[in-house]
Amino acid sequence: MKQKQLAVLIFVFLFLGVRCEAQNDGRKEKISEKSRAAAQKELTTRGIDYTSIDRYFTELENNHLEEVELILQAGAIHPDAKNWSGDAGLHITAEKPELIQIMQLLLDFSSDIEIGNKYEQTPLHIAADRKNHPGRRKLVNNGANRSSCFSRNDEKKSIPALF
Repeated sequence: MKQKQLAVLIFVFLFLGVRCEAQNDGRKEKISEKSRAAAQKELTTRGIDYTSIDRYFTELENNHLEEVELILQAGAIHPDAKNWSGDAGLHITAEKPELIQIMQLLLDFSSDIEIGNKYEQTPLHIAADRKNHPGRRKLVNNGANRSSCFSRNDEKKSIPALF
């Protein structure tokens, strides 16, 4: 009897664990092994090191949408990876309106919309500070927490007033 209960508990645990993993990391569901291998092969053919975080950020900052998408599809770089200064891809795309397509790509790959940099700024903080209206709109429309954009010195001084 105990073995049967244990087996049921293990099954439930494994089932729930797999289900939670699939819900929490949407990019795992979107990328099949076949497309991952194809992206790796394409990047290798182009001479792009798909395992290099520096190369990923170079392509991102230069608005190379196709290359960034292939690097993410290759699966070696997580969309929330941070560069040497502590910024994730969403922080960089929040700085410049011309990177709006890459911002959407990162959101499509389940990038954490509330990720903080070394100054505890979210991408929404940066978009508001840089007056990146399209980026700010996209972040808010995709679920960014507007109430987290308060000045550290004065809780009453709110960046969301810019919305």
